[in-house]
Amino acid sequence: MQELFLQHIEQNKWAIRDQRILLTVSGGLDSMVMLHLFVSSGFQVSVAHCNFQLRGSESDGDEQFVVKKCQQLQVPVDVKRFDTNNYATHNHVSTQMAARDLRYAWFYELADQGHFSFIATAHHLNDAIETTLLNLISGRGADGLTGIAAQNGRIIRPLIFASRKLIEKYAADHTITWREDSSNSQDEYKRNFIRHRIIPLLSQLNPSLLDSVSRSMRKNEGIVELEREAIAAFESRYVSRKADRIAIDKTALQRYQHKASVLYELIKGYGFSLEQCGQVVPAVPGQPGKRFSSASHQLVIDRDELIITRHTETPAEVRIALSDNVSVLGTQRLQLEETEEVSISNDDNGHTSFDADKVNYPLTWRTWREGDFFYPLGMENRKKISDFLIDRKIPLNDKAKVTVLESKGEIMWVVGHRISHHFRITPGTKRVLRIKVMPHFM
Repeated sequence: MQELFLQHIEQNKWAIRDQRILLTVSGGLDSMVMLHLFVSSGFQVSVAHCNFQLRGSESDGDEQFVVKKCQQLQVPVDVKRFDTNNYATHNHVSTQMAARDLRYAWFYELADQGHFSFIATAHHLNDAIETTLLNLISGRGADGLTGIAAQNGRIIRPLIFASRKLIEKYAADHTITWREDSSNSQDEYKRNFIRHRIIPLLSQLNPSLLDSVSRSMRKNEGIVELEREAIAAFESRYVSRKADRIAIDKTALQRYQHKASVLYELIKGYGFSLEQCGQVVPAVPGQPGKRFSSASHQLVIDRDELIITRHTETPAEVRIALSDNVSVLGTQRLQLEETEEVSISNDDNGHTSFDADKVNYPLTWRTWREGDFFYPLGMENRKKISDFLIDRKIPLNDKAKVTVLESKGEIMWVVGHRISHHFRITPGTKRVLRIKVMPHFM
């Protein structure tokens, strides 16, 4: 496994032989194997261990175990204790989310202070496959089926190539000891349910499940790139836009076997579902004039084109699912994109970013109402939107046009004006939801 480990580092062009690496070590199997691999390979490493104080004496035992092992290996170690439950309550996030926010913020702080080139986590192939299955279950497209990236900025995942079975064998061969986290056996967590119940069942059908899914993830990385390019090329050739409508050449769809799916990719931003697209397709060759409606738009089958126009009355709100990349409300259009390219930016100039892991779907996009409040970026206290708009000196005739974006009942963005402090990008952010607001052409 050590040879594969070094090959993985070389393939990813991580020039780390003469650089300092910060290893995030929990004391579990994966992180202890990672520690052993780095030390035995002669890399310059330090260890960071988080005590989230969630499991009482177990958490303290993990801390003592990691510190003792690092002392034996003569590896520098930093330990930090967090009041995780209090942070979760204060920031209205789950305990798991709180733990991640806290640890990544601290990891980046240590990396800056110690001039570490990379921060290494012990995610492995099984973790990546579990992520892929979770995304599949939640309805994500190909962009959600690429697993966990080997690198995300300064975060590297040097074990992402290795299965848990290979890691266990390496631990046995080298007499590596570790601590078992009792929460890993609790199936109420979705990931644990996938790990303990779903994957074993799937492996009965395909004993080479890990290899198969791993190949699929690598293929999907290319599919995502090609998909974006293909949609842009299709639109430039077959789609025309005017001030009050969008028109799609009817004959263009006939080139495809999966016509409903192709049409869905083109018009999902106007509120049409895959099921509705399945109803549109067989009606295309028929008599012109048939109409289909979404919450915000109507589609009319004309003689040569599919014509989409906005309803005269603007809907009160729009629901945005995880798979919706583009949504429309009145004269505004939102474009959503999730990425692991994290930059500490909370600018709000119509193109802003949020911590994706703090966002719960479906989102609700609506006009603001009296009594609405949110926590403006940089403020710990809530503020009424009516007062916020007064402070911003928004003209009276423009106030009625202001919209808000909600996540699980909490306003995350006064669209185009200010994001919520609770959804901001922090040093601990792992994935980013980027949203761009622009005038809608119809």
